[in-house]
Amino acid sequence: MKKIKYLACFLIIALESGCYGSGPGISTSSITEVPTRQIEPTSSVTDVPTQPLAPTRSASLPTESKVPTYPPETRTKSQCLDVESTPIHDIGSSGVLILQNRAFQNDGSLELGTLLLNMRSGQINKITMEGEGQIGHIISPNRRLVAYEHVTHNTTGKVIKDDLVVANAKGQPLSVAPWEEGWIETPAWLDNERLVINASGLTPEESAGDKPATLLVLNPFSGERQILKPDFPRILNTRSTLFAILPFWEGWSGVIYDPTLTRAIYPRFIGDNDEMYTYAIWDPSKRQLIATLEDVFARFSMGTDFPMPKWSPDGSRFVFQGFIPTQDSVKMELYEVSRQGQTRQLTQLSSIAYVWESNYSWSPDGQHIAMFLGPPFYAAYEKARVAVLDMATLNITDYCVNISLRGDESPIWSPDGRQFVITDWYEKDHRRVILVDIEKNIATQIAEDMEPVGWMIAP
Repeated sequence: MKKIKYLACFLIIALESGCYGSGPGISTSSITEVPTRQIEPTSSVTDVPTQPLAPTRSASLPTESKVPTYPPETRTKSQCLDVESTPIHDIGSSGVLILQNRAFQNDGSLELGTLLLNMRSGQINKITMEGEGQIGHIISPNRRLVAYEHVTHNTTGKVIKDDLVVANAKGQPLSVAPWEEGWIETPAWLDNERLVINASGLTPEESAGDKPATLLVLNPFSGERQILKPDFPRILNTRSTLFAILPFWEGWSGVIYDPTLTRAIYPRFIGDNDEMYTYAIWDPSKRQLIATLEDVFARFSMGTDFPMPKWSPDGSRFVFQGFIPTQDSVKMELYEVSRQGQTRQLTQLSSIAYVWESNYSWSPDGQHIAMFLGPPFYAAYEKARVAVLDMATLNITDYCVNISLRGDESPIWSPDGRQFVITDWYEKDHRRVILVDIEKNIATQIAEDMEPVGWMIAP
């Protein structure tokens, strides 16, 4: 699993480097560390001294200046932005951005650490110490809580403490519980009180290999639990066909639930055909199939690219990338799907651009979707341009900010929905964090060799 691989990498790196620190964008000398501590209850946590964000060394990296033109039917316009290096306190931003340090050193080792960046003042807190690591940050819908796995290891790399932590925007733990055996990853908050945890071995059927992974719903404050069994008709699994592989969507294993647990989206074989699959909407509370989406998505089960459905903030609909074979090619567009299965095509880009299938995100108010566009049919894999879809007008703005992608990272929106941040792997082993403001039409680099993992409301 992705999280297990990451944890193994984390431990190996810790053994090799023996330290946590900051990358070129935020130098070690610019961060005041707190004494080594174990996680304590909120009442005993003190604020970490802050220091200004150090300037980044690659802020003036050029971007492509050519302004693209689009056919009218695409409803796309170009608003080309140069990536500047505006100081954070001059951006007019707000909230707290969580950053993971990812700085490769000359000896090949990797410095790790978690930082809190105040987007109004530019002040930073480093909230992890040597021997500590935070994994899998997820932000609550109200943007006031963050959950993550907290790992502590000794000087030999042995894990001596592993916890599930819920903290506030100051980095203060509000809930701490042992990370249990079989827990793989925390994929999401259902609401502001309940987490979904991808786990294994929770049911006898699953232990026998007869079922895909089960999900656990956990209230970390009350301890209340609920098991979600993947008992969905015709769900893809390896017992039906040699080629079926369930998707692993940011911690979700094969099934994505809405916040009310009355809708679940999963890949389902089409009819009696064990070679073709589509997406299905299921009501777990009534055990009822709501709709299948073969009219806008149909693929052979040997495919491993599963577009990730993403629910709107209010849970009224979701968006995913449709896949429709045509006589000459394949039509891949974004579709909006209601809770009852009605579909609406959102984009008309297949002839000129590729919408990355899972690398997009809703603004907190549900009015915009930030996404990445590439040449049709993966002509330049990992290369992308930053764009925003207006959900009211279906107009698309291409900001001409060219980046290189790695993995499944998506734009991370500010709590007020005016800005978002993205990651650009501009060189091997080096990345920068770029902020795009859709009201002021500006783009600026705010950090280097960092990875943004969440944006919270300031305490």
